[in-house]
Amino acid sequence: METRERAGLVLSYCSGSLAAEEAAAVARHLETCAGCRAVVEEQRRVWSALEAWEAPAVSTEFDQRLYARIEAAERRAWWRSPGWLRPAFSVGLASVVVAAVLLVRVPSAPTTQVQSRSESVDIEQVERALEDMEMLKQLDATPAAEAARPRS
Repeated sequence: METRERAGLVLSYCSGSLAAEEAAAVARHLETCAGCRAVVEEQRRVWSALEAWEAPAVSTEFDQRLYARIEAAERRAWWRSPGWLRPAFSVGLASVVVAAVLLVRVPSAPTTQVQSRSESVDIEQVERALEDMEMLKQLDATPAAEAARPRS
């Protein structure tokens, strides 16, 4: 009963639609599995209740009453109800359309747009630039160190 396939197998067993070999295998399993056996017993109760149930007879005027109810429901529909509702609905819809057009067409106040610029950074290029700066610092430091050194 853990998978749909097995549940379907048990239901097919209860309905009697399994082949003889499969039915025998399920019967053997039911001897040892209390959980599946309980499901089969419950399913058999459902099947017997369904077989015992009888549908009530349909009256001869059923179709006439059904069509009368459908017609009454159509007459009560909101778009067909009071005569004033249709023009009011049309005016309301037209107002919404006009408002939408005005909102879309009227330019809004000018705004300053900040353009974002995305640049891709090459890590190796940054490393080379830092190495070059370090080398330049060393070159600048060398003449100052020589000038500060006492001459003999």
